[in-house]
Amino acid sequence: MDYEAVVQHIITTQGVTVVEVKRMLAAQGVEVEGDLMLYWPYAPVAIWAGASDELQEVLGRLIQDDRVEITNTQNLVYMIDGEGLTLPLANINSVLRQHPYKSDRWLPIVFNRA
Repeated sequence: MDYEAVVQHIITTQGVTVVEVKRMLAAQGVEVEGDLMLYWPYAPVAIWAGASDELQEVLGRLIQDDRVEITNTQNLVYMIDGEGLTLPLANINSVLRQHPYKSDRWLPIVFNRA
């Protein structure tokens, strides 16, 4: 897996969704489908579901990478990419206050250059 290629794509493209990261990894022959739910910035706020260990690892590295920042986006961006989650949406203001949701919520995010 070429992690640096993913980072460079984010730096040059901006507004990269989890779907785009999945497609890049799949094109590299990485298994991206699985049964993991990825939470960020806290559970039960999910940024993706149905992820493999490999996808979870890359997304975790991106979250920690100083060259990359995460911003919330509209779920329409994911609809345009052809994938999304069917969970109720998390409200960014509630997330910033760390609202204790009782069930999983989806926070659509994009990766940008820091």
